[in-house]
Amino acid sequence: MYMLSLSQCVTDEILAPPIEVQAGCGGTKSRDTFLHFENFCHSGLSHLGIKLSNDINLKGIWKEAEPFLDLIGPFWSLRASLGPLLETLILLDRLLFLQEQDSTVEAYLLPIFDPMISPRNVAVIAKKTDKHLRSSCY
Repeated sequence: MYMLSLSQCVTDEILAPPIEVQAGCGGTKSRDTFLHFENFCHSGLSHLGIKLSNDINLKGIWKEAEPFLDLIGPFWSLRASLGPLLETLILLDRLLFLQEQDSTVEAYLLPIFDPMISPRNVAVIAKKTDKHLRSSCY
C-alpha cells in the first residue's frame, strides 16, 4: 500500500503542470522537477530510516532519468493495471503445475494476511502425499 501511494505521489508531482516562472526568479521547469525529485529521494530514504549519502549524485541520476520523464505516468499506469493480473496468472500457473503431479501433491492457494498490508498476500501451499505408503502401513 505504501509503495502504491508513493508511486502515485511521484507520478502526481512529476506530471503536475509546470509552475509559472515569475520574472526575475530564474527558475525553470527542469529545476522545479529536479527539486521535486530531490525532495522525493530525501522523503523516501528518511521514511526507511536511511540517511542520504554524499556519494550519491542526485543531479547525475536526474540527468539520466529526465529524458524519460514523459514515460513515467504511462508506465506506472500500465504497471498498476496489469501487475495484479500478471501476478495472479503466475500463482495459478504454479498451482496448476503442482496439481498436475500425478495426484501425489495436494496444492492450495491460501491468503496468509490482510491484502491491505500487501497485495502479495497469497501463498502456494503444497503437501506431498504418497497413497501407496499409507495403504501399506495399515
